[in-house]
Amino acid sequence: MQPKNKYTLALITGASSGIGRSLAIKLADQGVSLILTGRNQTALSQLATYLRAKVPNISFLQADVTKEHDIEKILQEIYKNSPDLVVNSAGMGLYGEALSYPTSKQLEILNINAKALTVITLEAARTLQSKNKKGTILNISSVAGEFAFPSFALYAATKAYVTNLSKSLDEELKPSKIRVLCALPGRVATQFGKRAGRTKEKKISSLVMTQEEAVDHLLYQLERELPTYIFNWKYRWMHRISYFTPKTLLYNNLKKEIDSRIEKRAFLPVNDSVDPFQ
Repeated sequence: MQPKNKYTLALITGASSGIGRSLAIKLADQGVSLILTGRNQTALSQLATYLRAKVPNISFLQADVTKEHDIEKILQEIYKNSPDLVVNSAGMGLYGEALSYPTSKQLEILNINAKALTVITLEAARTLQSKNKKGTILNISSVAGEFAFPSFALYAATKAYVTNLSKSLDEELKPSKIRVLCALPGRVATQFGKRAGRTKEKKISSLVMTQEEAVDHLLYQLERELPTYIFNWKYRWMHRISYFTPKTLLYNNLKKEIDSRIEKRAFLPVNDSVDPFQ
């Protein structure tokens, strides 16, 4: 599927795995040059080598977006190269009640999903506008951000932020021919669940999309320049009926879904010897 606007250079965060990696492959198939960023340098290097057979201009940058110094490295690439497509794909979440994790771990979610995304989005848009270029910033949010979500609280809250920030900036920047689109996938078959703390394996749900299906939805959104887009009809239907579902029932069902993926986590009491910011 070919995006409506032919992008010449895309920068993708979280490109070493998951949706970011799959999107990089599809964009390279379309001849788009790429700047790949992510935590795993080996995976980035291998991906770049593979993609150079499709597009010669592929570079990569190892960067951990929880670290301000690494975010600065990404910004320098943006200032230097002015990519006309920037995809914020890096993200994380944790399964389980918020107080069962150290506050420092919850702040990692905030830093990756919200802080880093905000800085990259603003500076990418600033770079495009400064050079009078049109372009697109595609932020990967989640349909989880449409709900209050017990046992997935920080993740859902940060994704709600991403969605609303993207909507607002898109309206602000349209006159400059800069778009800020927001994708809202549901569950995708990646390593996200394992990293989020999944300890119970479940039968694969019909709601789980493959990475390739998710990327096809991203390309559909880019082609049509949809400001927000919930992936596939099943999630759009669930989102619609949630408005008519009693909130207590809705929250209980959401919590049960997350709790079914993990062993019960213990509450962590206050420990004066632990700095919540470390």
